[in-house]
Amino acid sequence: MRHHGHNPSDTTTVGSAIYKDHVDLVDEYMLLLARIPSAVKSLYLLRAANQGAAAAAKKAATLGEAEVARIWHSMRYIREAFEAWYQRILPTNPTPAEVPTQDPASIYTTVLRYESPWKGALHMGYWASLCIVYATLMECHQFSPLDDEDDGSGNGGGGGHGVGAAAFEPLADRILRSVETVGEGMMGPYRCGYSIRIAYEVVDERTQAWIRMWVARFEKRYAATAVESYPSPREVFLPPASAARGGGEGGDSGLMGG
Repeated sequence: MRHHGHNPSDTTTVGSAIYKDHVDLVDEYMLLLARIPSAVKSLYLLRAANQGAAAAAKKAATLGEAEVARIWHSMRYIREAFEAWYQRILPTNPTPAEVPTQDPASIYTTVLRYESPWKGALHMGYWASLCIVYATLMECHQFSPLDDEDDGSGNGGGGGHGVGAAAFEPLADRILRSVETVGEGMMGPYRCGYSIRIAYEVVDERTQAWIRMWVARFEKRYAATAVESYPSPREVFLPPASAARGGGEGGDSGLMGG
């Protein structure tokens, strides 16, 4: 990507300093995203230990407080790195506008529209990645409560970034209100696939059914997206949160941060 490709982004010129900044920020996002598989691995291990799963008993038995503390601090680092990156993209990739839905099947009255769907995909990926990091932090707290400004309530401590179940609600809400616009066109399913798969894990059954409808639509354009690959309702990994519905009643407050 760093050779600047052959085509300009929507509002910049190839070779310009602004274009290079765009490319560098996307590269940085990819580097951050590469840390997420280790978070998922830790999440499953912590989850098994917290649930006392018999199949994972031997493996989980080796998970001591020192290892939990290491995972905790690693997730804190990833979270802070994502949040710092997000603030850097906002000058050229601003938060979305709220517009009325054009989809009769939508469960939202308003949805989020971005300057371009590719820019929207970065926002969605950021919110989805935070869901995974928050879930891992929450499991760390359940395994061995650690001294931190986060109080585990979902409201957060000094930094306002809680790791309780309520932390997932606004993230999933923003992801799903973006699907209608970011999912447009041939590459829409590719842009949305990662984010909606994560959001599926933290929403209620009604919303899961709506996501499955979108996945069925996407499958016609992008074979890698298949509704059969999604777990049936209730077979989700995280405890479902009661995401706010209606779309936009609270305005755009909170869209700037995690």
